[in-house]
Amino acid sequence: MTKHLGRLLIAGAFALSTSAFASIINFDFTGGNGSLVDSKTFTSGGVSATATAWSRDTNGDYVQGQLWLAGSGLGVDNAGNDNSQTVDNGPAVTGYDDYVRFLFSPLVTVTRISVWPYGDIDISYNTGSDPSQGWISQLATVYGNPTVIVLDVKKASDYFRLGAARDQSNDAFTIAGLQVETSTRSVPEPGTLALLGAGLMGLGLLRRRNHA
Repeated sequence: MTKHLGRLLIAGAFALSTSAFASIINFDFTGGNGSLVDSKTFTSGGVSATATAWSRDTNGDYVQGQLWLAGSGLGVDNAGNDNSQTVDNGPAVTGYDDYVRFLFSPLVTVTRISVWPYGDIDISYNTGSDPSQGWISQLATVYGNPTVIVLDVKKASDYFRLGAARDQSNDAFTIAGLQVETSTRSVPEPGTLALLGAGLMGLGLLRRRNHA
């Protein structure tokens, strides 16, 4: 009986120490002045997101471009190969697949995005450290400015790449915002800690009595 009670108290203490809750944080990338930069760091709710612009060229190589800070959100200028400055794609032979890479601190789970359409808005996204693997494509329909898209696949990571659908054409948009979730360890309330302490004290007294 004493052993069983002790195990229950230990399990309760472990549950208290490892409990967590998710914080929902929204990033807004709209309101830019039309400038081109190499990177831009945004902060919201204690989370930082550093954005850079990239493209996969016709040889399958990844090349860094410049980030377009537009009034409608973030776009990509891929070194003069595409003057639209949106996140877009093109024909397989002549087009580049653009994407914006976000590096988060701490790691987060991106749950939904908002994009400003300049064409179709089919997307591809990647949550790994390797840009050549793990891309997920998702079809989307324009229904507003901006359009909110709930991601089919959600994974906690410090990397998130969002681009126009790979190996397609006619998709073009700017990234207006992201919604992310971050897990935060909760601190037990004083009353809960006192109750746990009383239980442990009672267990100690019961063991002493059994040994007497």
